[in-house]
Amino acid sequence: RKAGEEKNPRPFRNRNQYGVKVSGPIWKDRVFFFAYAERLKDIVNGSRLITVLTPTARQGIFRYTSGGNTYSANIFCPGCFTTGPSGVAPPTTVNAFTTSNVLANMPQGNSFETGDGLNTTGYRFFQKANTDRDSLTGRLDYDINSQNNVNFVIDYNFEKNLRNDVDTLSVTPVVLQPARNVIYSGGWRYSPTASISNEFRIGRFYSQPDFFRTDNLPAEFYVPTLVSSLTTFLQQGRTVKTINAQDTVSWLIGNHSLRIGAQYQHVDISAYNDAGNRPSYNMGLSVNGPQLSSSTLAAAAGGPALTAAQQTTARNLFALFGGVLSSGAQTFNVTSTSSGYVAGATNLREFEFGMFAPYVVDQWKATSELTLNFGLRWDYQTPLKSKNGLYWEPVIADGRDPVEAILDPSGSYQFIGGNAGKKNRFYKADTNNWAPSFGVAWAPKEIKNKLITRTFLLF
Repeated sequence: RKAGEEKNPRPFRNRNQYGVKVSGPIWKDRVFFFAYAERLKDIVNGSRLITVLTPTARQGIFRYTSGGNTYSANIFCPGCFTTGPSGVAPPTTVNAFTTSNVLANMPQGNSFETGDGLNTTGYRFFQKANTDRDSLTGRLDYDINSQNNVNFVIDYNFEKNLRNDVDTLSVTPVVLQPARNVIYSGGWRYSPTASISNEFRIGRFYSQPDFFRTDNLPAEFYVPTLVSSLTTFLQQGRTVKTINAQDTVSWLIGNHSLRIGAQYQHVDISAYNDAGNRPSYNMGLSVNGPQLSSSTLAAAAGGPALTAAQQTTARNLFALFGGVLSSGAQTFNVTSTSSGYVAGATNLREFEFGMFAPYVVDQWKATSELTLNFGLRWDYQTPLKSKNGLYWEPVIADGRDPVEAILDPSGSYQFIGGNAGKKNRFYKADTNNWAPSFGVAWAPKEIKNKLITRTFLLF
């Protein structure tokens, strides 16, 4: 803050968080429940600083200083910008888009924290960054009889966040991030005898964070130079579904405690991204566009020669008012292996993979002082799969060095799956992931309160 400038007030915040918890028996000694709900409403503003034009610059007047004096000239002064290599004559009036979409929506400056103070200045304002979140957790336990027990758990979270880190210009950000995360799980424990029990658990995790634009999207974006611009962010998000299951049998046999079981997991991911699928044009002067005659501009202003930085400001102001474009880009995506590039299509990527792992563990109490642990686990990771197959890979013939194939200038590409021998797979299956383990726990009687352990794992 500079001397004489108004002090910025503290950003507003009103955080409200409340919840309720209930629990107890539904059926005495049989069914029990627990439930917890919470709501968070965080109303908060963040201080934001952007760059805008000064009042004189809004009229198309370029200003610069030299030797303590200020000089000014109309940016469209005759001969100040000449035709460049492209052969297109430079504009001589303010562009209609700049008038209706840039100048009309630009606030008046209120801060000297940014800008040169002659052509650009700062505008500080409070921008909303609210967060809303709802959470629900519940559990139900049912003791069916002395041998069977089941339980169920649910955890639900839903939130909405205003993303002022993505849209830095609007008072209410035009990018909203809703997210939904849900976990379901259940378990069944069966104990037919005092020495044998089986526990089976299964769960599902669902996550869907999205990033949405809440305004009406233009067919194409024009990004101004010299001043802060509206966001060109486009919608994106993902959905992740994960299923886990595990079953373990525990069996006490004499001095042995056996555990035999298996784990299973399956993950499904669907991610989309619209980034770049609409045309975006940047305002500015390229080497082929209109050329600045700095001497003519200085003469029109009645001042000395312009510095390099002042010339850059003049070029940017001219490009902004004249609507001159320096570059443009658009991203094209495919929707299938045979669609070709499709205008406006999202970048959709879908994956799935899984895991299966049986195991056996024996805890043997060899003596009152010595316990030995033996275990063996086999992990099978399914090859990562692209469900829509929209990835390329270099063709690698059997027996050929992969590096040599990749660097071969006459090599070729194919959709994934050719090298793995299975459609849409990134690589071949690996079936030799064995993990034996061995552990020792020794508690000698002559050394009180001491336990010596050693564990050895082989992969």
